[in-house]
Amino acid sequence: MPDLYQSPLLVVLAYVMLYLPLAQSSIRASAELVPPELENVARSLGRSPLAAFAEVTLPNLMPGIGASLALVVLQLMRELTATLLLAPSGVVTLATEFWSFTNDRAYAAAAPFAAALVIISGVPVYVFTLRTLRRG
Repeated sequence: MPDLYQSPLLVVLAYVMLYLPLAQSSIRASAELVPPELENVARSLGRSPLAAFAEVTLPNLMPGIGASLALVVLQLMRELTATLLLAPSGVVTLATEFWSFTNDRAYAAAAPFAAALVIISGVPVYVFTLRTLRRG
């Protein structure tokens, strides 16, 4: 399987294996908060299983799905090891550029990439903090 090494498919598979547990834990925590009786009530009112899931369970899972998406995106942005080992030659990410410049001790050139990582990472944290403060 030499065609698989350094292919985008391999990088995606590595990311899935690395970050699926993180996403699954957030979604599972959200799913455990949804009482199964809600879906049973929707089913007793004539909804099909798929419609009951889409109209009752899924809206209750959306905060967990959003949290897991934010966590995975934050982790993906700073992922360096799998990207360096598995990505095709010439692939540039914020983390690889930051690493490249700091490895060459070009800290001034690395600063914009570090600032971008901090700013992009801070936006989801800020949004979730605002949502938490509004609910609480």
